[in-house]
Amino acid sequence: SQLAAYQAGLMGLPPHFFQQQQHQQQQYPSNLMIPHGVLPHMAGLGGAAGLMPNMQVARPQNASATLGAGAAAPQQPLSAEDSAKLSGRTPQVLYMACDHDNLSEYQCLVRKQIELFEARPEDVESNAKGRNKPIVLGQVGIRCRHCHALPPKSRQRGATYYPAKLNGLYQAAQSMASGHLCYHCGHIPNNIRQELLVLRERKSSAGGGKKYWGDGVHILGVYEDENGLRFKREKN
Repeated sequence: SQLAAYQAGLMGLPPHFFQQQQHQQQQYPSNLMIPHGVLPHMAGLGGAAGLMPNMQVARPQNASATLGAGAAAPQQPLSAEDSAKLSGRTPQVLYMACDHDNLSEYQCLVRKQIELFEARPEDVESNAKGRNKPIVLGQVGIRCRHCHALPPKSRQRGATYYPAKLNGLYQAAQSMASGHLCYHCGHIPNNIRQELLVLRERKSSAGGGKKYWGDGVHILGVYEDENGLRFKREKN
């Protein structure tokens, strides 16, 4: 409505912010969050808060602080057999310097919020149910950089994806951005969330597409095998 667009404008949000939130609320009624930074504006607008009565507030916080001081999600010890299945590579952010020449501002910002990682035992166990093909040790997935310190089962929906193919990475990242990063994650800084919402509304001819995203992670040392994606082992 015109009222919703006006109220969103006063908060510095995209015109269709509340309509999008309502759509998200219908799909995910228990997980929808509003950026904490716009809450004071809503209090002064009266009807704005009433537009989304069940909305939660995404407050800026540190993932480790949520778990208690020094209480980041514990990693299970690895057996010699399990260690042999891992490349030993540290998580790798998707963003590369060349992205600005090939992608929109929105896509560049999305890539800065996502990292590649390889599944450890705790990741395998948390993804054992509800999948047609189980996750295997060492399989490479993408995850939100802001809440990865939480135990896998404590993260909001859409925090982790395991694309089966290199060309599936693009769609997995878009799904994470449109749901988890823009609405559900309680640990992403509010200024980044708001920037994502604003940039997503802009039309841009800068594409890149599936091939660019697939080629990019290949450059970062990811390849396909029968179980999905894997990191190449670094040469000693």
